[in-house]
Amino acid sequence: MSTASKPANAGAELWAKKDFGKTYRTGLGEGLMQKPIHQLVDQSEIVEFARSGRRVELWDNACGTASVTAKFVAAVRDLPNTAWSVTGTDFSESMIETAKERAQEENWPNVQLHVADAQVS
Repeated sequence: MSTASKPANAGAELWAKKDFGKTYRTGLGEGLMQKPIHQLVDQSEIVEFARSGRRVELWDNACGTASVTAKFVAAVRDLPNTAWSVTGTDFSESMIETAKERAQEENWPNVQLHVADAQVS
């Protein structure tokens, strides 16, 4: 078998599955990430930065189902929409589709989600 037909990333086939994002969000994947996500957002002091009156433009790279974005949006939702924005990117179409569904369900303003591979220039 030619190596040209194999994905460059060993997990690429898993990430490419149509419903992987939904499985990740509702399953063990996102559940295991909650504590580190809360620590990341809390320790970064990005919420305090936004609350200080300075504009925040957050790039959530490899955002998956947008767990970091969800934590941030929940913390700054009461601020004016002009005070912050989030752009989330992930190479997995399934993860971005699930993140977009979440953004719509939770009515996130100022959040843009895109399929993009940060490793490709």
